[in-house]
Amino acid sequence: MKTVPLVCEGKTIGQMQIEKEREDTVFSASGRMAQKGLWCLWAVGQNNVLRVGFPELRGEELRLSRRFSSRMTAPLGTILRGELRAVQAASEWERMSAPERFFRSEELRRALREYGGILARQRGEVRFLAIPYSAEKPFPMPGLFCFARICPIQGTAYAVFAFRGEEPVLQNTENL
Repeated sequence: MKTVPLVCEGKTIGQMQIEKEREDTVFSASGRMAQKGLWCLWAVGQNNVLRVGFPELRGEELRLSRRFSSRMTAPLGTILRGELRAVQAASEWERMSAPERFFRSEELRRALREYGGILARQRGEVRFLAIPYSAEKPFPMPGLFCFARICPIQGTAYAVFAFRGEEPVLQNTENL
């Protein structure tokens, strides 16, 4: 079993235990929190993050226990901390007139210039780019195929990619 700090807005408020059970990973968090509101617990790893869930708050006592498969936790790498983040209204997708300006890589800039109708959304440190998708056309940015998720946005299919800085990241597929 491994224990890591549980932090909220940069302050340690408790601990999160991580325990391997066969092919699963169990996260158990506990702490004291005086702030009100709706909070979500995230496991912050060296390579990625995973939304663990919404903790139960009784007064100032916080508790949460969740089990995930190894397939879900493997992309995290070494788990560094549990982090409580305030739940805010989801930002809307914005149409991008020049999405290539966010990248220095000429390969990415060139690839993005080929597509119109690109949407973007920011979630924390991650920027999501949504490129219109059609099964009848070549896949957008095929070199990043494994990082894409096909999903509908306002009734249209998009290939959605997530980037932290210029690096593509595996995205949490919930609540895009």
